[in-house]
Amino acid sequence: MKKWEMDTRFCLELGMTEHELREIVKRLCQIKAEEFRFLGYRQTSSHDIWLCVCGKWKKNQQVTLHGLTEAILTLRANIWMNWLTMSAWKGTLDEHIGIPDLPNEY
Repeated sequence: MKKWEMDTRFCLELGMTEHELREIVKRLCQIKAEEFRFLGYRQTSSHDIWLCVCGKWKKNQQVTLHGLTEAILTLRANIWMNWLTMSAWKGTLDEHIGIPDLPNEY
């Protein structure tokens, strides 16, 4: 089982596919990355935002769309910088195993 899984039951209720859901989440990460770049963090990517947010959930925890949306949109720059610093310090910045990738390019 992956580190965490998205609860996709609501996709069926909303008539969405899992791909459409991933595209929505990808766009949310892009919006947050754009916000951080606007604040002066020029090297921020949506992939960085995704990895930081994924690090908040415990193993095998179900993640809902509203929980994921809240985690992305309420992420503060200081939390992101702390995560980035700790990941670089631990040498784990490129070792995020078990975190599902978003589709296409970040």
